[in-house]
Amino acid sequence: SHGYTQVRDRADSLGSRLVGVRKLAAEGNVSALIECLQDKTESGQLTVRGAAAISLGDMRESRAVPALIQLLADDHEGTRIAAAKALGQIGKGEASPALIRSLADSSSGVRASAAWSLGKLAAREASPELVQALSAEEWIVRRCAAEALGQIGDRTVEPELTAAARREGILRRRHLRRALRVLRSNAD
Repeated sequence: SHGYTQVRDRADSLGSRLVGVRKLAAEGNVSALIECLQDKTESGQLTVRGAAAISLGDMRESRAVPALIQLLADDHEGTRIAAAKALGQIGKGEASPALIRSLADSSSGVRASAAWSLGKLAAREASPELVQALSAEEWIVRRCAAEALGQIGDRTVEPELTAAARREGILRRRHLRRALRVLRSNAD
């Protein structure tokens, strides 16, 4: 599209391309932002793809879901995190299978973001994998999995969530107990 072509042709640095992505978002140019999901310009934790994913998530743009699902397999960790979060913000259940697969990602940030998004989607079909994530090595993954299970409201996982809360130290236990309270209030 015209908008993305301008960003690509006029911007030779990552910084200027990121400014271009922000302009496209401000204009509401969804088709150009979706094209930006293919841009390979990156440096460190920043990518044009990730910035576009964040903008599309903030816009709750459902037309971007297929392209964001593809980004869950991106080589860049920050881009996968941005795509996972954006899918949760958009809230389309068709993203659930791909987000469930992302619970096995090598990156704890991706796994935590996928769990967060599955909670936002209230994806009951993710309960078994989220219960497994309660045993993850990283606290952020365990916490996001617990919170997602609470949002889903599946009473059948209450024993596993209770056991996970007991395994945590006193300072972390309160987060899992809160997830249990949310689960009980969200239960059918």
